[in-house]
Amino acid sequence: MLTLLTLLTMPLLCAAPPNLPETERAAADTMDTKSEAQPWVRHVGSRHAIMQQNDLSAQIALDSLAGIDHLYALGPIEGLRGEVTIYDGTPSIARFDDGAPNVSTAMDAQAIFLVYGAASEWTEVPVSESISGLDELEAFVQSEAETAGLDLETPFPFRIEGAIDTATYHVIWRTDDRAMHNHAAHQEAKRMFAFSDAPVRLIGFWLHAEGEGVYTHPGLRTHVHVMNADNTASGHLDDLTLPAGATLYLPK
Repeated sequence: MLTLLTLLTMPLLCAAPPNLPETERAAADTMDTKSEAQPWVRHVGSRHAIMQQNDLSAQIALDSLAGIDHLYALGPIEGLRGEVTIYDGTPSIARFDDGAPNVSTAMDAQAIFLVYGAASEWTEVPVSESISGLDELEAFVQSEAETAGLDLETPFPFRIEGAIDTATYHVIWRTDDRAMHNHAAHQEAKRMFAFSDAPVRLIGFWLHAEGEGVYTHPGLRTHVHVMNADNTASGHLDDLTLPAGATLYLPK
């Protein structure tokens, strides 16, 4: 019998044998994407498994995505021990080493859940007014996507490049072994950081209504990560102040 989680994931996943474990099903899914017309978006796993089922196990190996052109991806590493950000094929795997944050470009991690996709052709949209907070960022992406004729019930990647005033972000890093991982434990596991007055890259995904709260935080249709220009720091975006002058890229 199909579970509710399986029903929720079916719209974004290619057909695969239903008796496969999730990790093998994800690997089967990626076999067809390398030749698929861009843009496209897929996912494996969900926030529900983490927050409601206490399942922190790996659902997809990043190296199964190797060879996909113009790959974009984001999600948490298995065990909630780091963050995955991939920007146009360049990995930014944020972890901690002896208490200090570090970024690796090796595709050697496995993710609890991952939203990923590809796009090679983009429409450039200037950010003509400052943006403050995730709600304003999402509203801006929605408005410009509608203007560009994108279907808001079809997931798509987007990106922003430019100098930022401030950006607060976290890297999830769970170190306790408590039996349940609830909301309080999740907040405690976040290691907070910030960029200021610096060029950054934002990679995000717009998800359809069924993805809200499943692959995004509740109340949001977007999931966004941030990385600095030299890829020495990255993580999950929590807040930002983006001045006019940056560029939003929407897939064609």
